[in-house]
Amino acid sequence: MTEKMFKKISPLIAHLAWCCYQMGQKQPFNVVPKAWQTKSLNDAAAYFWENPKVTPRKMHSNWMQFKLKEGWTYGKTKNPKTKKHPCIAAWDSLPAEERNKDVQHIMAQRVAMVIAYLVTSKINSEKAGVLAK
Repeated sequence: MTEKMFKKISPLIAHLAWCCYQMGQKQPFNVVPKAWQTKSLNDAAAYFWENPKVTPRKMHSNWMQFKLKEGWTYGKTKNPKTKKHPCIAAWDSLPAEERNKDVQHIMAQRVAMVIAYLVTSKINSEKAGVLAK
């Protein structure tokens, strides 16, 4: 598995983890990511690859910057048609269940990286080692 393959697979693993989290929170989810979700997931995977020790706060900041560049703004209810999202807000103002999504996203990316490392030795062991910390 190469870096390119990791960047294709890890967004899907992260989306699957998100679906599981949404089920646990009794929140709606879609099993197959929509196009607007895929772009965001791909950006997150690329960002994580370059920053495997990223904090949930910084991961949220990167996600928010990506959304803002895509034309999204704050809205009380998420609506992909109007590009409104309630999480386009400062980390400290997010409810715990929303902050936990950033935590689980990082965990899913780390799992994807470890799987990639186990499949091939071409991936930097320092990056794969972040799971142990």
